[in-house]
Amino acid sequence: MGGFFGHAASGIMFMALSVWWTLQRVFNSTCPRIGRGKGNRYFKLHLLRRLPVEGILVLFLTLSGLIGEQVYKTWRWRLFNEDGVFIYSNIWQHCTMWAGFAMYGAAKISVGTWFKGQERWAKVFLAFAFFIEGTLFSFHLHGRSALNIRMHVIEVIMVFLCLLFTLGEIWLPKDDVLPWLRIWATFIQGSWMLQIGCILYHPLSDYSWDEDDHLNVKFFSMIFAWHCMLAIIVIIVQIIAMKITLRFFGMSYSFPYSGLHNEEEEHSLTVQTKVRFSDDELQDYKDDVSRSEEE
Repeated sequence: MGGFFGHAASGIMFMALSVWWTLQRVFNSTCPRIGRGKGNRYFKLHLLRRLPVEGILVLFLTLSGLIGEQVYKTWRWRLFNEDGVFIYSNIWQHCTMWAGFAMYGAAKISVGTWFKGQERWAKVFLAFAFFIEGTLFSFHLHGRSALNIRMHVIEVIMVFLCLLFTLGEIWLPKDDVLPWLRIWATFIQGSWMLQIGCILYHPLSDYSWDEDDHLNVKFFSMIFAWHCMLAIIVIIVQIIAMKITLRFFGMSYSFPYSGLHNEEEEHSLTVQTKVRFSDDELQDYKDDVSRSEEE
């Protein structure tokens, strides 16, 4: 990583992805279909439901991070200096990571627009992005202090856990546990990235940790355990808050919303009617479902 900016931008992206995936799964299991049915009484978001929101979000964040890494504080669009020596190695490794996730964003946009029904390929590109990130970070530790190395090793472990869970989803698309494990591991990856940036570059204070003190290494291993527990609490709070909000607005029967749509999840979810419809509402709902199937 090139500095605090790189750690902060990466951490924010992974945490945003985790929050988005949580929102997506809660909508898919709780929220009614939002579309162009003439009797839809909740939302009129015909355009939004067709947008590959996740792909656009990922592509925007990755390109912003890549460009930001290259221009933050000084211009770095060079691989070699006048003597042919590789320069800005940390910056270029980080930009390569951004490029890997940009490919995932492009794949997500593609399967949401031109190649519908090929959602599994988006997961393949996500696994590829995690593999690129983990490989780069594995060779990112030469000549660093003990604390710096240990904190980055923990990050590498979380990256490969994300890769493992994503590969599991590719082979077991109907499994309900693996997506939540991926969401959990991705959130920790982001929060720990922010933690690394704050410890190594201390942007909020002038205090610097002794990076060769073994007590500090032990202390931050405990902090990582707190990150793991905090991620579980944050995800549970998100789920409860989303469900309460959706019920408050009367969205209490299940059908996935296409704007947050995941083809694999849709096949594994069952439409469970939890409210009593009037004849007109039931007919409007059936018309909306049949129209979506024709599309």
